[in-house]
Amino acid sequence: MEKQAKHRIYRLNPVAISKVEEWTRKYRLMWSRKFEKLDILPQERMKKLNRKPNEVNEERASKAGITMNLIPVFTAITSVILGHALEMSQMLGGLMTIAGMLLIAIKRKQVSQINAPSLNNKT
Repeated sequence: MEKQAKHRIYRLNPVAISKVEEWTRKYRLMWSRKFEKLDILPQERMKKLNRKPNEVNEERASKAGITMNLIPVFTAITSVILGHALEMSQMLGGLMTIAGMLLIAIKRKQVSQINAPSLNNKT
């Protein structure tokens, strides 16, 4: 960074940017193909499951919501990889997110064991 009166001039490191671009290049093609399928696959799957296209599966929606909580954790990991320091609040937030997900997973397992019929009870 270079200060000139009220202006600050920033310069980007082209080597670091080229490394990021190189890393993302290999995923770009894969994800573009997957995004193209997003319009086709759900409709075909709904037909197989005899569901309406806009019908919501509560179990899947719940799992997706829980998994989305990991986005800040992965963002923090990526920022550390790119050389940024994490603050204590960010680390605590990430730990709380992971702990919450673990507690939900444990609770789900307990509920599924209670609701599942026993294999030993044959009538």
